Amino acid sequence: MGNNSYSRNDLVYTCPACKTPHTLEDAQNQAVTKGVALAICGETIFQVIDCLKPECGGKVELRSDTNNPALDVRNLILVPDNNGSVNGVEQAKVLLDREKWHDYLKFQIIPAWDEDSISVQEFKDYYNNPALDEDYFSIDRDEDSISAQEDIDNYNNPGRDNSPKNIQEFITNCSFVNPFDIPLFLTEDDFYDRLNQERSTKEIRLRRLVPDTPKFRNLLIILAPDQITEIIGNNATVADGTSLHDRTTRRQTWKSLIEKAEGQTFAEAVNNKLIANNIEPPDPSEINNLVEKELFYKASPSRETLWYIVLEKGFSENHDGFFKKIFRSIFHPITTELALANNREKLLSWHSEVKKGRALFVDAPMGLGKTYSIVEVLASNPHLSAVIFMPTNKLCEEMIENLKERIAVVKKVSADWGFIEYKEERKDERGECVRDDNGICLYRFKRDFLKEEVYFVDGINPQECPKYKDIISLYQKNWFKKRSICKECGLLINCRFRRHDENAYYSRIIITTHHQYDNKRFNHWDKNGKKKPKPRDLFIIDEDIVFSQLYQPITTNYRQLKAFVGTINSYLQEDNSTTDLRESIDLLFSRISVCEKTSIIRAIDPNFEFPKSLINDWENSLRGQEQIMPEYIQWSGIVANYLKVIEHAVKFGAVVGKWGKGKRKKIHLPNPRSYDLSKAPPHVFFDGTMPDVDFLSKKLCGVEFKIFRIAEKSIWETEIRQNTNSDLPQRWVKRDKSNVQDFLKSIINNLSPEKKIFLITTKTITDEYLKEFIENEFSDRRLVSGYYGNIRGINDAKDCDVGIMLGSFMPSDAVEIAMALEFIDPANLEKDHTLTENNLWSWRNTNGVRVYRDKFAVIGEMAKAFRHSEHRQALARTRYLFHDTDFYIISKDKVSAYDPFLSKPIDEQFHADIFPPRRERREKKQNYDKVVKKVLEWLEENDTVRAVDINKTYGIGRHNVSKKLKKMCENGLLVLKKGARKTYQLAEKPKNEEDSL
Repeated sequence: MGNNSYSRNDLVYTCPACKTPHTLEDAQNQAVTKGVALAICGETIFQVIDCLKPECGGKVELRSDTNNPALDVRNLILVPDNNGSVNGVEQAKVLLDREKWHDYLKFQIIPAWDEDSISVQEFKDYYNNPALDEDYFSIDRDEDSISAQEDIDNYNNPGRDNSPKNIQEFITNCSFVNPFDIPLFLTEDDFYDRLNQERSTKEIRLRRLVPDTPKFRNLLIILAPDQITEIIGNNATVADGTSLHDRTTRRQTWKSLIEKAEGQTFAEAVNNKLIANNIEPPDPSEINNLVEKELFYKASPSRETLWYIVLEKGFSENHDGFFKKIFRSIFHPITTELALANNREKLLSWHSEVKKGRALFVDAPMGLGKTYSIVEVLASNPHLSAVIFMPTNKLCEEMIENLKERIAVVKKVSADWGFIEYKEERKDERGECVRDDNGICLYRFKRDFLKEEVYFVDGINPQECPKYKDIISLYQKNWFKKRSICKECGLLINCRFRRHDENAYYSRIIITTHHQYDNKRFNHWDKNGKKKPKPRDLFIIDEDIVFSQLYQPITTNYRQLKAFVGTINSYLQEDNSTTDLRESIDLLFSRISVCEKTSIIRAIDPNFEFPKSLINDWENSLRGQEQIMPEYIQWSGIVANYLKVIEHAVKFGAVVGKWGKGKRKKIHLPNPRSYDLSKAPPHVFFDGTMPDVDFLSKKLCGVEFKIFRIAEKSIWETEIRQNTNSDLPQRWVKRDKSNVQDFLKSIINNLSPEKKIFLITTKTITDEYLKEFIENEFSDRRLVSGYYGNIRGINDAKDCDVGIMLGSFMPSDAVEIAMALEFIDPANLEKDHTLTENNLWSWRNTNGVRVYRDKFAVIGEMAKAFRHSEHRQALARTRYLFHDTDFYIISKDKVSAYDPFLSKPIDEQFHADIFPPRRERREKKQNYDKVVKKVLEWLEENDTVRAVDINKTYGIGRHNVSKKLKKMCENGLLVLKKGARKTYQLAEKPKNEEDSL
């Protein structure tokens, strides 16, 4: 057909919003440059343009018919449907119908089929087959194939009663109402509904034709679904992403658009960054391979994200921001991987430092590849057996996935791509599919896959355990009655959880949580047969277990402790020889009962012990309960261990914490756990914050300690702005509220919208006002928040490029003191129960800092070590090794004191206008000068100095001296002796000594 019957200016269309007239020539010019919306309603078509007045934002509709269209769209290209099945059906209809259309309506398409494998005629014939019957639609098909009827179902209006019975009927009379996809074929009512939606929401609800230019064609190439690569008879199609277009053209287009938006190629950016950090860049082919691999994983979710963007903003808008974001998400990890390659190889050598009688602490920045090194060592050494203890179930599952995938490769397990046939959907605690940020269902390896290699000792869950709520209830009360809940369960014989010990015995690698560390049955495995079990080669502990599991006090309340003491005494009354034991327990409980304020209870009897026979009888009465201990409940001990808890409290004392208007009471009992590792498998601790040796040796006995440290500075920009004038203590939460809010607004409101923020603070601040403040003030921001004590295992912040730390981790004085009860000399306590404030510690004037007296200084030292461990973990959650990161910190603890891998702050008085420094008093300066004089006097006769030396020689408080020594170090007068933590020497006399503990 030739020209249409319309003159370029004989028709005028009026914008309904502003009444501006539009000629056909105006409309045609806009179509050629920006594109046009199109709806085909039988023989009638609607072409829609934007109002010529940008400020209007109205839509102008041009109604015509397929034989005489208003606009010439031959040089425009149809935006494909997002859904692959629908796209195929729709294009088949276009190809069949366009023979009857005017030439002006014959727009271009990106073929839904692979033109190298399927001809146009084959494609049309497949969808235009009138001979299909009901048997056609009931054929079983494999996972990758899509039946023609499924195509119809995807395109069909589910509300219609007259649904088509075959493809021919559907193609000649179709309708579509999928809310996400944008249909081309509509009824007139549907068209006007969608047009009104566009006018009101400004979002795309009608199909677009765009100019067939490289810019638009490339955009549509990456938006299009996978092409159909195979037609299986008359039954089904296959669209598996294997066509040359999908494998090569699409990926090259992605790469081209991303690099064009960034203004440089990946190879150029990677080379420049590595050279700037004095790292030799690799061969360009290696960089290209890494980019291709990243694009392979990112293309599908990025395509879905791009669809949402274009439907909201339009196809003709500049989408460089989106592509730049993808560039960074690829450029940063591959550059980091190349930069870390050498140190990651060094990290793999940790295994060579393992030996019997040694506890190895691997110290490396988070992100260097500690998990990778564990997986690689165990997968590549099939003779090694191990138990790996992780903080959470989630981290256990991640480790299992990594191990099974790597071992499957090493063992050359025959499998399709991704081992998908060995996987199943991941389910949450409600039994629902777990999805990623893009809504895609996540999969995991089936439990039985490679179970001889990897076994997961997990805790009970509500889906499999009928007694779940009963067990949880008792654990939340911190103690069990002397009866077995499981005994009443009908699933007892086949209980998977009660068989963990037996089944794990046959697996080379066991994965479990920190809570299961007490399970001694994991020490051996069945390599040499059950009659001669072989000791496991390694115990690997990821992240801190010393503070969190061995020093964290056992906390209960008065009612629970009373019930528990009553239970113990009733049990002891059966034996007349236990009178002294009961009296000691009663004395402890009576002292706890009379405390009206936070107090420390002095030890009753340092030599107190329960007879072993009594302990054995008690444990036998509760056998089996530890096997079903819920994994997410913080450890508090089962009844068998509660005897040890009470025993420990009688020997070392307890702390009663009281707070709040109602003076609520919590009772903190010293943690009795300690382990003799002399006969245990060698231990490897993957945690960069190794506690002081004195603290370690109290809980981990019979071994030497060694640090395996890999130093790594980030190649990315890390700027730290810190305010060292406040810790935001709990007692000043209300006073500091407005200042904290001003501090946050001044930072976040000046950040660009694409920045992702990680915010860490105390639980008190979070609950008092911060959670609500964030929801109200920053609801539109990409923000991940957390609080101290609940950050280990959090990976949501790994791509945050801004970290904000509000205050220091400061547990209550009751918790700090209870953690250190084993180090406190009872002779230093004058009373049976002593108020903690102003006796063990006092506030440092108006600074809000809790300072312990010299004879209780060990409490402050342990609290500081615990605090620093938590702070380092918090900052590391951002994975600052992998991208530029800005930190904003309010804390008196300088970052350099606990994270040696971060750069020094560029400002330690950041926002001093909000949190100003306290004016230094004259007497404080005089005190510092006095200590300096005595230290220099001591060093005239000695090579090194410690706080205890000055304390004993000159009578100056040890804690006071310790502070001044650190300040002298900061001022350049002293340096730490190499390998030491508390021993200093003159700065001008460094000594080259070997690293040691």
